[in-house]
Amino acid sequence: MHIAIAGRHKKNLNQIRNEMVGLNNFMGRVSVLIANAFVTDELDKITSKSRVLLNFAGPYSWFGSQVVESCVRNMCHYVDLSLELPWVVKMIAKHNPRAVKNKTRVVNACGFHSVMSDLGILSAVSHVKNMMREEPQECIGLIHHAKSGVSGQTGPECMLENFKRDNKQYYEEMKSDPQYYTPPHLTTGRDPPDPANAVYMKDLRTWTSPTLTAPVNSRVVRRSGAVLSYGDKFTYTEMVMNANWMSAKLSSSKLTWSGTGGGSGVKHGERVDPSKAFKKQTFEMMFFAKCSNSLNKRIVCTVKGKGDPIYEVTARIMIEAGILMSKFQESLPMAGKDSYGFHTPATALGFPLRERLKQHAQISFSVEEMDVDG
Repeated sequence: MHIAIAGRHKKNLNQIRNEMVGLNNFMGRVSVLIANAFVTDELDKITSKSRVLLNFAGPYSWFGSQVVESCVRNMCHYVDLSLELPWVVKMIAKHNPRAVKNKTRVVNACGFHSVMSDLGILSAVSHVKNMMREEPQECIGLIHHAKSGVSGQTGPECMLENFKRDNKQYYEEMKSDPQYYTPPHLTTGRDPPDPANAVYMKDLRTWTSPTLTAPVNSRVVRRSGAVLSYGDKFTYTEMVMNANWMSAKLSSSKLTWSGTGGGSGVKHGERVDPSKAFKKQTFEMMFFAKCSNSLNKRIVCTVKGKGDPIYEVTARIMIEAGILMSKFQESLPMAGKDSYGFHTPATALGFPLRERLKQHAQISFSVEEMDVDG
């Protein structure tokens, strides 16, 4: 498998590659390719010779449209980190038929934020359906802790904030429809609106609060649930766990994504050694599925890992997604015509991605049954 890095500035790319050689000699074999995200010919030269393109360059509503178009035209599989679902919906309407015809996979929202939610709920739902022989309902994702970012804000969060500011109408349209991202022929109308305030979850005995990225993650998971047939009673809501009412109230007013606040301690613009800067960072998230018959029981998938979620973990997720789509397509969950076109991480990559993250990124996905108050 041959790997290349691409961008507008050759000098900067060479500098990045040379710096990375000090961490891994393999980087010396990585090619440098030059392309502007707005120049079709330059993009086509890359996508026509590539099997998979991993796009880290957002905001995608600014820089991603022609990259997606070039990938679909040249039958190059595509993966990005986009939380800008209104932009993704536009791309689906414009390019999905051709992507299916050209046998091309397009996977959006494949960063830490959405992948943990998508695979965590996939794991919990699978246990309910296959081990309990029941139907999942009232599924909930709770972020226990996940600190990251420069000065407390992450790259994807910044992109989402920029998109909200520049595309307020489309963002509000997304927020007003809980199943905005669900294929129209699969919508049910069951999912509730996004939580706006602190909520006490009696059966789980915890205070919760909304997060900035939950509206996006929830819609990604709901799309996966519809496409993968999680069941007629399936719904999904995502919140942050808090120690008490006051912290939930404060978290609601700040609307952070981690809930527990705090950044990495890295100042904006500061150069860091990625092998050292975030090694003490950890994250933990819990995904609950209520059983249709065993009403006093919840299935919980606990996701834990080490490393900075946004920089280190997201990079690992994207790399593992690229490896799967490049070398192990036969292992992916969907087959035939349904495997092509636009996908969520769960519908395109599913359990194979989860297993690679467990093996190569030291992320654990543990599923257990727990009793709760009725």
